Amino acid sequence: MTDRRLAARLRSLTVRIYGKYESPPLAWTGSAPGGAQSCPRDHTQSGQGLVEYGVILVIMTVACVVSLVFFGDQLSSLLSLIASAV
Repeated sequence: MTDRRLAARLRSLTVRIYGKYESPPLAWTGSAPGGAQSCPRDHTQSGQGLVEYGVILVIMTVACVVSLVFFGDQLSSLLSLIASAV
């Protein structure tokens, strides 16, 4: 069930029970008059993608450093072998 259908159903149920319907304050609904959406959660989630990319970058950097620490000597000898063959 969509949000609009659910809201309409709740309004009709409220009218049946109480005989009237008073709209909730704008802070509860997250929308401005006229149907324009102004959800405050958008501001807190706007940098979420950037933070996720940063976390991925940090994990990849740590993995590269750890692999160079463990395989640095072998990699150096392999590159020297390739350089001498050329």
